[in-house]
Amino acid sequence: SAGGYRERRITAMEPPSRSQLLTTGRVIAACAVSGSLAGWLLLKATPTWPTDSTLPKLLVPDPLVRPFVLAAPALLVTHKLAVDKFGKKSLLVMGQTAFGIGIAAACSFFIIRRDWTGSVPFHDTSNLPFGVFLGFLCFYHLAEWTSVAMYNPAVVSDDSFLTNERHFTAAMLFSLAEYFLQRAFLPSLKGWLPVCALGAGGIVFGEVFRKGALYCAQHNFTHQIEDRGKRNEHTLVTTGVYSLARHPGYFGWFVWSVSTQLLLCNPLSALLFTRVSWQFFHDRIPYEEYHLERFFGQQWRDFKRRVPTRIPFIE
Repeated sequence: SAGGYRERRITAMEPPSRSQLLTTGRVIAACAVSGSLAGWLLLKATPTWPTDSTLPKLLVPDPLVRPFVLAAPALLVTHKLAVDKFGKKSLLVMGQTAFGIGIAAACSFFIIRRDWTGSVPFHDTSNLPFGVFLGFLCFYHLAEWTSVAMYNPAVVSDDSFLTNERHFTAAMLFSLAEYFLQRAFLPSLKGWLPVCALGAGGIVFGEVFRKGALYCAQHNFTHQIEDRGKRNEHTLVTTGVYSLARHPGYFGWFVWSVSTQLLLCNPLSALLFTRVSWQFFHDRIPYEEYHLERFFGQQWRDFKRRVPTRIPFIE
């Protein structure tokens, strides 16, 4: 979880068979692709947003995101009804989330296609950074679910997309509001190539550590802190990216979150994301490490002494 201490015990349960897992993966992939197709159809079916009207410009600051804006209310309502009736482990519920991500991915594709000119100017006044940001965001959520489904399928659910965190959602909405307001009223702040390139590189770097942590830990990785007891199959992972950072998933997410705001050239959100993310991990890591020491004893103490967190000022 990247937004709060809503932890729960992970209990042992029968993992799905390989055929069930493959079927689930195919359905989720089909839903994401169907969402992308629906986004394209919505673009074709809806008129271009008026560019001289204030309200539409506020609601849809880029006309190519109108498919997501139009679909979002219906998606949110039907998703809430489905969760209440079938639960978060329902394939229907997870498919709805993948469908919505697919629509956002289509918006990203069409924005990049429109604004990519074959070269990137030193100061780009287009929405290309936003299109790239949206694409990275879609990849992040889909890859999180895929990693859990592959390596810890017994606990995979709609929460595995990490789209349900209210604090994370609020932070991203705030950053988008900053981006579009500054682009409208302070356009000189946006689109500086060195900052955007640093942000894009940081996102990739952070994802390597984040997804590398999921790959190396596999069934040992969960999105919730296991604070009520050690599972029999739980082992301490110290190889791969874990030999470079004590909590590579946290370190990767910290770099990723701040870098998203550098890509958008959001000075306020960059500072806010740095401060809030740092504080979250500053509070979370000691709590988690208390239980890791309880589970693994001297093995954990040796590992902790040998490998730093890499997050500044968190030992």
